[in-house]
Amino acid sequence: MKKRHSPPRVKKGICSYHLCRKRTIVYRCKYCGRYFCKDHIEPVPVLSFYQVTTAEEPIRGELEKIWRSDKGHPCYPYTQIFWDNLEKAERERQEKEKEALDKLLKAPSPSKVLTIPTQKLLPKEFNEQQNKPKKYRVEISKVLIIFFILLFFVFLGFNINNIKNLIGVLSLSIKNITNNISISIENLTKNQLNWVTQYETGPKENAFEYVLRGSPGIINFTVYKGVNDYFAGLPRVYYYYGVPPSDRDLELRFIDDEKQKKYIQQLVEIIKSKTNNSDDQVRIAVSLVQKIPYDWEGFYSGNLKNRYPYQVLYDKKGVCGEKSRLLAVILKELGYGVALFKFEAENHMAVGIKCPIQYSYYNSGYCFIETARPAIITDSQEQYIGVGKLHSTPEIMEISDGKSFNSVAEEYLDAQEWIKINNLSELNNGFLNPYYYREWQILVEKYGIEVGVYNSTLQ
Repeated sequence: MKKRHSPPRVKKGICSYHLCRKRTIVYRCKYCGRYFCKDHIEPVPVLSFYQVTTAEEPIRGELEKIWRSDKGHPCYPYTQIFWDNLEKAERERQEKEKEALDKLLKAPSPSKVLTIPTQKLLPKEFNEQQNKPKKYRVEISKVLIIFFILLFFVFLGFNINNIKNLIGVLSLSIKNITNNISISIENLTKNQLNWVTQYETGPKENAFEYVLRGSPGIINFTVYKGVNDYFAGLPRVYYYYGVPPSDRDLELRFIDDEKQKKYIQQLVEIIKSKTNNSDDQVRIAVSLVQKIPYDWEGFYSGNLKNRYPYQVLYDKKGVCGEKSRLLAVILKELGYGVALFKFEAENHMAVGIKCPIQYSYYNSGYCFIETARPAIITDSQEQYIGVGKLHSTPEIMEISDGKSFNSVAEEYLDAQEWIKINNLSELNNGFLNPYYYREWQILVEKYGIEVGVYNSTLQ
């Protein structure tokens, strides 16, 4: 059995920093494992201009120093550690300030200590007098209650028949209310039964694939032809008087449908059964929707269905807008803040999930999610047929408020690496050296990126 040796910490070689590349003694970075000269061995976080300019003081000053410095090397694995340490230091600073403030607020004022009289200075007679008014107030309250009861009976003329009539009216009202509730429950039950018998017909089981950190999985979900036909038959025309509906209003018609909600919640419960980690539930949902095939037939023919999310599940296909609605309603039911990005110029739609501002799309507070095909969350640099990269400013339609996808740094760092590798591939006519090719393979497997389909859809 061969003994495995760890890579040397120091050797002669070329500095991996792209602006240096000089041949000298190089040192191994303990975070990313690459080698750098003594001027660039210190890791620094990968920062964007938006992160630096939108940060608040005193963090902004620290980020500006890193941004302007020519020392160190940008290190993706170190970036998350940097943000964690920065947030920890900021929390500790705020806690110390709070403790100091609490001590000041709890400290007794000298003037108040001197002016508060002690019990010993009060005569005994005064204490006895203090107790009497309370007793009198209780007695007066009892008298008033008795007085009003007597007055009520005087008003009725001490007529027993009047009292019986009053009790009869109250009993009849309670009975009517009870009957109405029973009728409402009965009608609701009948409506539910009618829906099931009329629409939950023609069941079939669809298998939906997903990938979570390189591990593939399948969710089997029963869909119904009758329910699909119901949504297919709903009108796509919106009639209005006066003020026209907004784009958000039109999208909410597809997302907030009450009859559809039941089935989406069933799917969400299956997703939740796969993991107790809330953010990993998001990752499963994203991968599941991305892996639903794109409706190329509808795209090329122009015969688009404008599907409801349920129809996408039934047909197991959809275009970007239809798949984005499906993911939006799933993430909403998972309890996350959700938005839709509508790119008018490119005729494209994507999903935004609430996330930390430093990872969000153009500082919007929402991280970009492509739904047309498997892609890494936050990666908005892909190529699209006929338009290239997305260049317009999207309309952001907020769908729901909720939790933040706080662990997105993992995807953000992977997306930055993915973008860098693809840029290198373009510069070298599609070729990568062994190191970057292996990195490319790791990301493909981790996110279930379908390479053949991916390449064909980008051309």
